[in-house]
Amino acid sequence: MLSFSSKTDSTTKLVIFMTMTFMIADGPIGVVSLAQGILMEKNMMDQLMTAVQVISILNIFVTFNASIHCIICLLVSSPYRDTAKSIFCCREENPNTIFKSSRVSASGMSNARAQKISN
Repeated sequence: MLSFSSKTDSTTKLVIFMTMTFMIADGPIGVVSLAQGILMEKNMMDQLMTAVQVISILNIFVTFNASIHCIICLLVSSPYRDTAKSIFCCREENPNTIFKSSRVSASGMSNARAQKISN
């Protein structure tokens, strides 16, 4: 019971951390974009150009946040790690599974379904 509570607590901390970093990175862009709309209506071109430059600088933080998001999740969350491993075929085949995982294109979906039904 203790391990389930610990996993839930870890997941909650991860979600809160990711939410806060997203809000810190993207929040200022929303505020500056709102100010940009007000400046556009008042025809204040110098301040408008400054707002555009500030948004360009703030986009660096958004890009950095998005880039490290995956790395943080891989380091902290074991379900995320397991899913990433299964997507990139880095897992061992389990002989007890009913369905074998394989990558198929959209055109091959009907063949994959037929194969699963016949097995």
